[in-house]
Amino acid sequence: MRVGPTMAPRRDSPNCGKPPAADVAQHLGISVDPSEVVVVPGGKPIMFFTILALVEEGDEVLYPNPGFPIYESMIRFVGGKEVPYGLREAHDLT
Repeated sequence: MRVGPTMAPRRDSPNCGKPPAADVAQHLGISVDPSEVVVVPGGKPIMFFTILALVEEGDEVLYPNPGFPIYESMIRFVGGKEVPYGLREAHDLT
């Protein structure tokens, strides 16, 4: 990230970002440019790529617990130190 952009050219259909952008606008009231929507095959790959891009050796990484079981192993894989924080039902974090 220090040397330049991290986005690669889109390899998917130029129209595939339109439905998710419209859904976000309708349900959350947020305007999203369809060209900025990234469609991925599930949650794990994009979480891994994000952690891989942002976490450096020795960084402490907060992650929700309970959460995806893969968080801890991804953080350790890139050399980070996992720091769980508790999610409590009383806080209505649904």
